Amino acid sequence: MPIAAHRWLMTAPGAPLVRADFDADAGAGEVVVVIAGCGVCHTDLGYYYDGVRTNQPLPLALGHEIAGRVVAAGTGAEAWVGKAVIVPSVMPCGECGHCKRGKPMICRKQ
Repeated sequence: MPIAAHRWLMTAPGAPLVRADFDADAGAGEVVVVIAGCGVCHTDLGYYYDGVRTNQPLPLALGHEIAGRVVAAGTGAEAWVGKAVIVPSVMPCGECGHCKRGKPMICRKQ
């Protein structure tokens, strides 16, 4: 069952953030996390205040290093419901040559 949610998006450097409503739904092996807090780093501030080029087109939700609670889960992930979680900002693939050589921080598929 989809969960009504929202996020705040940067649409242009220095412009007020815009609220975007959406329905969050967990597919098989996925979860929905209600965010309690997240980090905003100097790079995020550079995007917002200084117009530093982003890797993805705007609009963009700033922040990473998320902490929250799982409120819904798809098939195969039901055990996560109710658990407090953190979501790392970088998730290496674990399969490429860099990952297999113990260098997940430079994984090109992260």
